[in-house]
Amino acid sequence: MAIELTKNGAFMLNILPALDEEGTSFSYECEAEPFSAEEYDIAFAAPVQLKFDYIYSKGRLILNGRIKAKLSAVCDRCLKDISENINIRLSEVLYKSAPDEDDEAYLYDGDKICLDKIVLDNISLNMPQKNLCKEDCKGLCPVCGVDLNEKTCSCQAAIDCEEAEEEPANNPFAKLAGLFTDDEEV
Repeated sequence: MAIELTKNGAFMLNILPALDEEGTSFSYECEAEPFSAEEYDIAFAAPVQLKFDYIYSKGRLILNGRIKAKLSAVCDRCLKDISENINIRLSEVLYKSAPDEDDEAYLYDGDKICLDKIVLDNISLNMPQKNLCKEDCKGLCPVCGVDLNEKTCSCQAAIDCEEAEEEPANNPFAKLAGLFTDDEEV
């Protein structure tokens, strides 16, 4: 099913000049926060910057430009609040009517288009998979919860010693030891 773009939102594009002058390039620039970001589970630390050129040709509106955003997140290891800057390329085609081969096409109707869904889809697809305050974040101690980036605790040393002393019989994978030898072909 094709995706119909609504008429309400933060990023509104008036395409009437492009409809009147087919094949002519126009520019669009806006800074705002998308209306429906909550349903995407995206939090913004600053307004989103959207800048692109667009051309109308043969019932299609072609957008090419950039999206810049500063996202609010939480470090996946130590739970500190962080912000992530993203700068992504925007390249989309909007259709007046759905092409047969594309179920996920963006459809527009009229001379004003809300681009919030396009902006949020592109940000969502380009968000970092893992949010880290720093690349070598040590995280939290699983026993006492102390932030291991700021101080050490005796819990971690005790856990490391227990794991080293653990008997192979208690290990659920111990039964697999020796199952294959170097002489056998697998």
